Amino acid sequence: MEQLLKIVETQGLGVALACAMGVVCWVLLKYIINSHKEDREAWQKLMEEQRSIITNHLSHLTSSSNELAKAMEKHDLNSINNSQRIIEAIDNQTDVIRMMLEKVGGNNAG
Repeated sequence: MEQLLKIVETQGLGVALACAMGVVCWVLLKYIINSHKEDREAWQKLMEEQRSIITNHLSHLTSSSNELAKAMEKHDLNSINNSQRIIEAIDNQTDVIRMMLEKVGGNNAG
C-alpha cells in the first residue's frame, strides 16, 4: 500500500491505478492458472483410476470369454451360464463407468 501511495505522489493517480490494475490482473491470472492446474491434476488422477478399473474389467472379460469358449466346446451348461453372468455384470459395470465419464467429461466421453 505504501508503494502505491509513493507512485501516486511521484507519477500521478493514473499510473497508480494502472499499477493496481496490473497487480489485480496478475493475481487473477495466477489464480486461474492454478485452478486449471488443479482441475487438470484431478482429471488425470480420475483417468488413471478409471484406466485401472477398465483394465481390470477387460482382464475379467477376457478370462470369462475364454471360459465361455471352453465350456461351449464341452457343452457344459453350468459353466456357460456362469461365464455369461460374469460377462453381463462386467458389461453393466462398463456402462456405469461410461456414464461416470460422460458426467465428468461432458458429451465427449465414451
